[in-house]
Amino acid sequence: MRGATQDVTVINKYTAPPPVREAYNITHLYGVHFEGTKAANVMRSGMRDADKVFVNIPLSVRTSDDKTYLTPKEFLKAAEGHWTLREGDIIIKGITDDPKAANHDFAYVISSIDFKDSGKSPHWEVSGG
Repeated sequence: MRGATQDVTVINKYTAPPPVREAYNITHLYGVHFEGTKAANVMRSGMRDADKVFVNIPLSVRTSDDKTYLTPKEFLKAAEGHWTLREGDIIIKGITDDPKAANHDFAYVISSIDFKDSGKSPHWEVSGG
């Protein structure tokens, strides 16, 4: 995929096996196309977040620890050694092992995933704010 020269971190939040606890799956993706904007709108009711992100992720993306992609439902059954893209997960520009979005200038909540599996460059289109 042309222009796919940036790296991102995907943070999947999930419930780990007993004892039940909240856990984070951190995956580094190497060679994506990233476009992000940090902004705010001033509305009558006050400030409102207007952040936007658009990321093209090739299906052949290289990952940390050679993790493999699973659909969101499959991921909930077997998170170890895998990664996924879900609404509500976090995508961060750059490589990090810190799962807290508030600690990063360019962290976004995923709101949309579009799977483009036809054509010369099959990929996921991820957007959010």
